[in-house]
Amino acid sequence: MLTETELLSWLRAGDVLCYKGLAFVRWKTWSDTGHTEMYLGQGLSAAARAGGVDTYPFEPKDLVLVVRPNQPFDMAKMRAFHATCAGKQRYDWWGLVRVFLLNKKGAQDRAFCSEHVARMARAENGGPEMFNSRADCDEISPGQIPLSPHYNWWTPEEIADDIGRKREARYVAKGRPVAGPPRDPLGPPLGAA
Repeated sequence: MLTETELLSWLRAGDVLCYKGLAFVRWKTWSDTGHTEMYLGQGLSAAARAGGVDTYPFEPKDLVLVVRPNQPFDMAKMRAFHATCAGKQRYDWWGLVRVFLLNKKGAQDRAFCSEHVARMARAENGGPEMFNSRADCDEISPGQIPLSPHYNWWTPEEIADDIGRKREARYVAKGRPVAGPPRDPLGPPLGAA
């Protein structure tokens, strides 16, 4: 199990955080992901939550995947786009219903979670462009984001393994044993009878 500190040290600005989220969204989109946010760095996320589009503290609870861009992007430009929306757009509850139940477009002056993340990732906003630029961002569900060919995804278990491998590599580089109890250089392993 990852600690929040370990996870924060592993995350990079531009990572998309995929959460368990709303059961309705998971059910309607046949996905394990019902909510998405974009990690901004320094423990902050760009997100459309119930309080609207804004910058929020990172939340590790119910994290299902981290989706990382596999090509260059301009994080400063993506942050600038987010700043134009933060504190100004409400959460698009009606848009969520319109898009996922009625197959109609939502409002452009508010956003739900994956819509805001997809807009941030548009090429004109500095992003690596998740999907075809002709696709309307309010048609992109949280469960579709991990499917983008421009991103690689990691489960919390894979992140823990990656952190463990890096920790082991640092120990080996410093000449420390990777596994087993600490050893006394003058005798048997500490704690041995």
